[in-house]
Amino acid sequence: MIITVTLNPALDKTVILPGFAVNTVNRVSATRLDPGGKGINVSKVVKALGGKTLALGVLGGAAVIMFSSIVMSGIQLITSEKLTPRSMTIVSVALGLGYGLGSNTAVLNGLPQLVQLIFGGSGIVPAALVAILLNVLLPKEQPEAAKN
Repeated sequence: MIITVTLNPALDKTVILPGFAVNTVNRVSATRLDPGGKGINVSKVVKALGGKTLALGVLGGAAVIMFSSIVMSGIQLITSEKLTPRSMTIVSVALGLGYGLGSNTAVLNGLPQLVQLIFGGSGIVPAALVAILLNVLLPKEQPEAAKN
């Protein structure tokens, strides 16, 4: 068995054109999404040649939350208003969810067709809904004067 590790897994989008013409509108007849990245691509070739392989990706679970927290630290450096631990949590979780679902749209395949249509094959809508829910559910911070 060959095990590959992909540090930056990707989702490759291929568009199919029935024909290509210069100086005219070319319409896409179909699209295809395939997992990609060096290790994943090696695993695809090994499998195509009849070998056994296991492709491992690095991003996922706690790594996505950690990545989101790092992004939030960067955002905090450039924002004019101080981010609180509550707002950092809300945005970090929403960013992580949005990034995770955006990079692996197959996660949504088990959901009803209507939900898939609303989400649009993207992590943006679920991330926004989670941010709204967390904003409602997480306790609000007390002003400094109220703490004393």
